[in-house]
Amino acid sequence: MTPAEAEKIKAVLEGLGCTGGKMEKETEASSYFEVDDAKCRDGQYDIKLDKDFKLIAMIRD
Repeated sequence: MTPAEAEKIKAVLEGLGCTGGKMEKETEASSYFEVDDAKCRDGQYDIKLDKDFKLIAMIRD
């Protein structure tokens, strides 16, 4: 993952009211991003974003 991609992911997380977590870029053909254990207002979540940094899934841990 590039620093620019990490910054875009952080911006999306902030928009969702979340911070932190472990960011990963999946190497599958789908090329999505995953944030494990992001801390949000109402708990901890695993968040998936597509290659355009749009929210795919937000699953509470």
